[in-house]
Amino acid sequence: MISPKPPSPGDFLNPPPLMSFNFLVVFYGIGGGNGVPNTLDIRFQRVSGLGLSVNSTDKVRMGGHTVNLPNYPEHSNLTLERGYVLGSPLRIELQETFANLQFTPRDVMVILLDPQGQAQVSWLFMDAYPTKWVMGDLDANQSSVFVETIELSYTHFQPVSL
Repeated sequence: MISPKPPSPGDFLNPPPLMSFNFLVVFYGIGGGNGVPNTLDIRFQRVSGLGLSVNSTDKVRMGGHTVNLPNYPEHSNLTLERGYVLGSPLRIELQETFANLQFTPRDVMVILLDPQGQAQVSWLFMDAYPTKWVMGDLDANQSSVFVETIELSYTHFQPVSL
């Protein structure tokens, strides 16, 4: 039996960057009782809005020096895009939320997978609720996927170790 090639020091010191094409989005508390996410609602075409920014206050004079002081971190909304899927429990909740104006915050996890489907990095967005729900254009001149976009506001997010 041939043993696999042992890893070289360079494999640990300079790993390749993660690819962004394979990921899942999990909405906790939607579409099932046993805590298992509904398979209709974990696949998205695009996720954007991951990140933070910090603005500085106006320059403040301290001890003879002028300095910029950081404000609290700010984040944009989390935006999710996917092909319109029939029978989605997430869509049923969105319809009820916007129809009744009763928002139930949910935790949402975004999980980045490697090409083999193993989780590599994840982020947990706490107390997320929908702020926008948009259906894509209908165009008889194009043969394309009908896309829905969901925008979520949330209190904060954090990376989660896997």
